[in-house]
Amino acid sequence: MRLSPDVPGAKTTPPLVVPTGDGDVYYLNGDFNHHHQHMVLSGTAVRVSSTHRVAVTAEDTLQYIQAKVTASLKSSAKDPQDKCRRGHADDVRHEQTHNDLHVDWQQPMLALEASWRKLEARTKTLADALVQSHDVDDLKVLKAVLEGLRNRQVGRDQFIHRMKDKVFKRIAADFQPMERPVWTDWDDVHLLPKDLTATIAALHAHKLVLESEKKRQWKIHAGTRHHKNNKA
Repeated sequence: MRLSPDVPGAKTTPPLVVPTGDGDVYYLNGDFNHHHQHMVLSGTAVRVSSTHRVAVTAEDTLQYIQAKVTASLKSSAKDPQDKCRRGHADDVRHEQTHNDLHVDWQQPMLALEASWRKLEARTKTLADALVQSHDVDDLKVLKAVLEGLRNRQVGRDQFIHRMKDKVFKRIAADFQPMERPVWTDWDDVHLLPKDLTATIAALHAHKLVLESEKKRQWKIHAGTRHHKNNKA
C-alpha cells in the first residue's frame, strides 16, 4: 500500500506518494491533519487497515476541563460591578436514551453542565452590568466579553449547520449526536439566551457609546492641558 498526502488547493505543493510495508504505522502529528488531506492507495491488493484518533494533550480530558471550570468558579467575582472594575444551578434535563447507552458519562456530564450553568449565570450578570455601565474604564472588559460571546455564537451556529447534514438522517436515533445542554425554563430567566445575537448587538452598541465618551473625555483633557501650558 502507498500513502498519499496532499494540501488541498495548493498549486505549489504537489501531492506525494509514500510507500508503506506490512505492519507500518503512520502518525499525523501536530496540526498536520488541519491543512493536509491524505488517502491510502491499495492498488489491486487486499487492504486491511484501521484509523485511531488519540487525544495527546491534557486539554482533551474531562479532568482538565473540570479543573478549569472549578478554578474559574472560585476566582470569579460574584459582584458584577467589582468584576467590571477588575476586568444556582437548576436541575439538569437529560435525555433518557443517551443516558441508558452511556451510563458512565451521566454523572460527569451532569456535574459539568451544572458548572456551566453557574458560569453562564455569572456571564449574564456581567453582561447586564456592562450594558448599564457609564465608566469608560470598563471598555476593556466589555470588548473581551463581546469577543467571547461572538466566538460562542459562531460555535453554536456551526453545530446547528452540521446537525442539518443529511448524513445524520441515516444514523439510528439512538446513536445520533444530541445537543447539550438543553435550556430549561430556569435558564431562560437566569442565563444568556441560546441565540446571542441580541445580546451581542446590545453590547456592541454600548461599546460605541463608551468609545465616544472616552474620546470626548480625552479631548477635554487635552484642551485643559493645552490651556495650562499657554498660561505658563
